[in-house]
Amino acid sequence: MLDAAIVVSRVQLLKYPFSVEAREASSRLARDIPALLEILSDDMNEFVVNEAEARVIAALERSSIRLPDTGDEKDVLVYPTARLIVEKICGQLPGKAAIRLREYQAEAESKAVNRHLGEESNEFLMNLCEQSFNWNIQFMGGPTQRVNLPEYLQRFDFRILFTNYLDVAPSFRSSEWKLINRYVESGLVYVTRSELTRLASGKFKQLIIDSSFDVPELPERLAEAVQRIESELHESIRQTSPVEFSAEYSTALPPCIAQLHDEKRSGKSLAHSANFALAAFLLKIGMNEDQVLAVFSHSSDYGVKGGKIAKYQIEHIATKDYEAPSCTWMQRNLLCPVYQGEVFDPLCEYVMHPLSFYETRKWEIEHNIMNHSWYAAKRKKRQRLRVR
Repeated sequence: MLDAAIVVSRVQLLKYPFSVEAREASSRLARDIPALLEILSDDMNEFVVNEAEARVIAALERSSIRLPDTGDEKDVLVYPTARLIVEKICGQLPGKAAIRLREYQAEAESKAVNRHLGEESNEFLMNLCEQSFNWNIQFMGGPTQRVNLPEYLQRFDFRILFTNYLDVAPSFRSSEWKLINRYVESGLVYVTRSELTRLASGKFKQLIIDSSFDVPELPERLAEAVQRIESELHESIRQTSPVEFSAEYSTALPPCIAQLHDEKRSGKSLAHSANFALAAFLLKIGMNEDQVLAVFSHSSDYGVKGGKIAKYQIEHIATKDYEAPSCTWMQRNLLCPVYQGEVFDPLCEYVMHPLSFYETRKWEIEHNIMNHSWYAAKRKKRQRLRVR
């Protein structure tokens, strides 16, 4: 274990807001919430509010969180400001909706951390976990240093104290995380680098979910940001259960999913990426595994063997609780007919995720809203798409 501080760059302070160094940097500028609010009330610091607002919207739209890049030392205050915004909105929501909103933010923040940690060294990862979470971790050395270990242990990069492991692992659904299925020696659990990264990001997610605090009256600019988020995403942040799917709401499907759904029901065999996107989306909007399998049963390659494969894949997606792919993912895999110029829906330019499209269009159906001109009045365009 190294005692020296390991977060040395400004970028790393912004990537890991839970780190000791990032928390110290934030505290030096604003020791508590009143001090932070005082800073945010200054017009010179409007960029902090803007960046925090964008960060919250990205989380709620399930798109990637971007790092602030203004070059100002107050960039480190963007994350705590984003937490302020969420907690202020949570205070105005019923219990379950508040929990769900906090979970949205926690999920997005933890995914960003998981992505960033994949670029760090083993030493950085280990020390960050030890210093930030007070974990006990041992590095197993490089591949050449592990040759004397039993072959089944050579693939592991670290060992972590079992109590630290159990602090996070039970929140993961897959059976591979159960302690009974792990190699344990002298109270230490063997983990790979990617698994330690997942544990670290999962711990950060827990910290956000488990933290709540009262927020006093906000300065005008921050209050306006809260109002904009509530107005733009009011259906998403008040959603307290999986989005319900029914025949009435089939017209609420985004163009990409509607196309895959129609092709699958017509008997067409889809590529693996298309099957994954369709199954993950349908599961997220409330369909159970049998209902999703019924959609897949129309495929020409279903049959006995194909049916077993489809059932396994759908169960796997459900068990792993995979997120439905984003608009960017769909475009990259050539599964977005709007991006391809085949069809067009104006709502697509105002969202970054098919689930956000579905939730908004479903709300329109429920309120009998046929005129979509309100998008431009209430929302900012998130992407530019090809018009047919």
